[in-house]
Amino acid sequence: MLTRFVVLGCLMQWPMSGYQIQLILQVSQTEQWAGILPGSVYHALKKLEKDGMILLKGTEKTGNRLKSIYEITPAGKGEFSKLLKEAWQKPCLHFPSNIYGAVSFLDDTQLKEVLPLIDKQIDMLKDELEEWNDGERAKAKFYNAELPDYMKAIFENGRKHIELDIELLKKLQKTLPKEKLTGGFYAKPNHQ
Repeated sequence: MLTRFVVLGCLMQWPMSGYQIQLILQVSQTEQWAGILPGSVYHALKKLEKDGMILLKGTEKTGNRLKSIYEITPAGKGEFSKLLKEAWQKPCLHFPSNIYGAVSFLDDTQLKEVLPLIDKQIDMLKDELEEWNDGERAKAKFYNAELPDYMKAIFENGRKHIELDIELLKKLQKTLPKEKLTGGFYAKPNHQ
């Protein structure tokens, strides 16, 4: 659903090829927050064309490659409008569910193995934060202008989420026992 929404949103701007859509998503680090992989863009384009939401406007030859240029149809504009309204009606919550799940089921046998992995997770999140910041700079460069305040707000929000996840992991490093756990989130309670 998100891929469909994002592809239609790109085509609301102007007709473009799948490659151009991928480039926009790559520059804006969309894979980082939306998990949209390059192959899914092409799959979405085929499905949207089949559903009458977009149509093939023409082809362009660049080098040895032939690029299909798609444009949005009135039905596609209606679909985009519907998806846009749906996006604003769903609560947007951020939970680092992989971390929550890992801590919830952690027991004594895994404790010594997991503690060093927290450092690795922190390093990965720091890399994500760097990529996020690079994405903000690349987007500004791509549009050859300073980003509008609403786009800056999106990047700032993402940055804060990543920083909070790093803070959580550092707190876990300090508070997880080094030897024995009293039980995970789903451990059997002491009372009967």
